[in-house]
Amino acid sequence: GPPRAPPAPPGGGGPRPPPPRGGGGRPPPPRAGLTPPDTASLASNLGLPTGAVDQALRLLARQRAVVRLDTQWFATSALARLKDEMAELKAVPGARVDVASFKERYGVSRKFAIPLLEYLDRERVTRRVGDSRIVL
Repeated sequence: GPPRAPPAPPGGGGPRPPPPRGGGGRPPPPRAGLTPPDTASLASNLGLPTGAVDQALRLLARQRAVVRLDTQWFATSALARLKDEMAELKAVPGARVDVASFKERYGVSRKFAIPLLEYLDRERVTRRVGDSRIVL
């Protein structure tokens, strides 16, 4: 096969891919708890049947430890932190957030951004106006 590149030395001194165009640098890492695995991935990672994991998640939801948003289950504590952080934006007069800025700020994909923003609307932390949301 083709020759292999030598392993990178400890400390990460090896070659790095160029940063993506447009934004410069990498997107921030996702905030803890805002990119949960889907039920099937969780079941696979735990080596359990999907039905058992789904049943456990429903039990955790009854105990208010997790909340289902769209098809994902989020830890209640992660959603509380998100609400607190968004509420801090109230200090900025006329604070608004749109899908793109939310994705960038929290390091999440659209798959997670949309259900999280809709949750913030339902919780009256934000209100959707057109393509953006006003922080209430």
